[in-house]
Amino acid sequence: MAGKDGGGDVVVTNSGNKLGKPLNLLMAVDEIQHVAAMEESMSETLSKQYLSVKQRLDFFAIGFRNAFISGFFMALLTPLAIGVIEKVIKIFGDAQPTFFDEVYAIILSLSFSLGYGLFLTSLRNSYVGTVSKGMIQNLFGGLAFGALLKFFIIFLLFNWIYIESTPQHVIAVLQFIHKYMQTVNLVPAYYFIMKFRDVLLISAVVVGVASFLLIMIPIAALFISHYFKKIRRSKFDE
Repeated sequence: MAGKDGGGDVVVTNSGNKLGKPLNLLMAVDEIQHVAAMEESMSETLSKQYLSVKQRLDFFAIGFRNAFISGFFMALLTPLAIGVIEKVIKIFGDAQPTFFDEVYAIILSLSFSLGYGLFLTSLRNSYVGTVSKGMIQNLFGGLAFGALLKFFIIFLLFNWIYIESTPQHVIAVLQFIHKYMQTVNLVPAYYFIMKFRDVLLISAVVVGVASFLLIMIPIAALFISHYFKKIRRSKFDE
């Protein structure tokens, strides 16, 4: 295929699909950026068939795996962060957390989603050609599906624990544990669990917000970048 290089034309050889299988998110982003740079230099548009079904699924799987598997374990830590804000857990051994402690806890609960979302904004300038657009769409599709599935499971899990942790159930479990661990102080443990169960409902909402940010931050970056490119292009044509 022909590409443009300065004032003359240069031939870009495409002797078959050379895209490799990305093993992680960093490799996927790197692959997309290389393809986008190649497409920008071409005078002809690559065919949609350049990206096979298997390769589309590979990028979808990368997005899904990072949003669901990695995000799922991070979401399980959210109640700990919310517990600090609600003064149920001592983050630095202080029963009354400072403003810094609360901010630190919020950042901790949202760090995974914000980090991944901000990292994916690096693709905002790579949404240029048929193939690079397809790669990004499949990557973000897997990301969105994984984030929504994670939120759905976490939401059901936290609400199920909240419903099941009634005073009667908690007392029964603590009495059972006390048979084998006589040193357990049942009264403080009971009050801690009863306070902590309310944290689960707030945590479910926070996980929902984090999932929304993970999806919307890179999409918003793409949209804004594409919008300003259109403005610059229209001014250039004038």
